[in-house]
Amino acid sequence: MEEESKYLGLQTKTSDYRNSYEKNFKYSSDMNQLIKNIPLSFSDIDISIVSNKINLTGKAPNTDIKKFEQFLKSSQVFMNSILPTLNFTDNNQLSDFDFITDFSNLPKRQLFKDKTITDNEYIYK
Repeated sequence: MEEESKYLGLQTKTSDYRNSYEKNFKYSSDMNQLIKNIPLSFSDIDISIVSNKINLTGKAPNTDIKKFEQFLKSSQVFMNSILPTLNFTDNNQLSDFDFITDFSNLPKRQLFKDKTITDNEYIYK
């Protein structure tokens, strides 16, 4: 009986990890979409993710900052995209920027019987 209980526990854990891994692909593809749309001219980039909020800071030419802002605002993956900080320079020199955006639909994972958590809660807690 004890061996059967251990086996059932192992099956449950294996199933939970497999489900978590498979559902994580959605989150990964969303991050990949963000990263591949960052223009090559961006420099000194810092990306932080807390819960579903993404903060991206760095330096770039003004035209590329505008293009990236348009990408974020037109994407269905991101919402509430703002550019609260833009230290403007003339002649398309590098300007400091700070983008803040949210993932629109982070996938949910069921890791415990009574608790559903988002990917970031699992990663950071």
